[in-house]
Amino acid sequence: MKNALVLLAMLGLAQYAAANGLIYEALMKHHMAPPAPPVVVSGPRQCLTVPELAAADGNFTALLAASKAAGLDSVLADPELSGTLFAPTDAAFAKLLKALGVSADELLAQKDLLVKVLSYHFSPEVHTTAQMYDGQKLPTLLTADATGAAKTASLLTVNKVAAYDFHPWQRTTEVSIIPSGGAPAAIVKPDIPACKVLVQVVDAVLVPNLTPKEPAIEGVPSGIYGKH
Repeated sequence: MKNALVLLAMLGLAQYAAANGLIYEALMKHHMAPPAPPVVVSGPRQCLTVPELAAADGNFTALLAASKAAGLDSVLADPELSGTLFAPTDAAFAKLLKALGVSADELLAQKDLLVKVLSYHFSPEVHTTAQMYDGQKLPTLLTADATGAAKTASLLTVNKVAAYDFHPWQRTTEVSIIPSGGAPAAIVKPDIPACKVLVQVVDAVLVPNLTPKEPAIEGVPSGIYGKH
């Protein structure tokens, strides 16, 4: 009996020593392990330009084709370019082509027209959706050289309204842009940075009224590509 007790005591001490040995080993590994190497950034982070952002997204092939046909692709590729770009999606361009009754190739062949339309989508000022207010007039690249009625027609108008879901406290803000010669375009993806440009994705092409003496008809791009 005595020998059995001694054997149990020895086994208990052995288990205790083994357990503490594992704990000690773990502690030593924790304290003696070499520290993780610091994260080293070799240079400043590179931003995506507008064409790079559009290409990566894959939903702006028509915008890229139009900017190239207009000779504006190098301008949009400048990382120092600053302002706000209202970028229509491919679906937006498809709606425009249907409304005009022309093919993509026919539209892309109209360089002067493309320059004016694309210039109408760019404001030289940075406008976040939070900063925009209802009724605000935004200048575009068409504004600088315009006078009189043409100057007014070169502006974009902000339409900003509060929308409520099922509960009054669940309020969201809907922002759309009203052009001078066509249907409003809703901002569907706001405030996307592309270097110094802020991209506002819109669901319709912003159509300027290039003949401001003619009244613009809501929903129809008048004064841009013949009469409808």
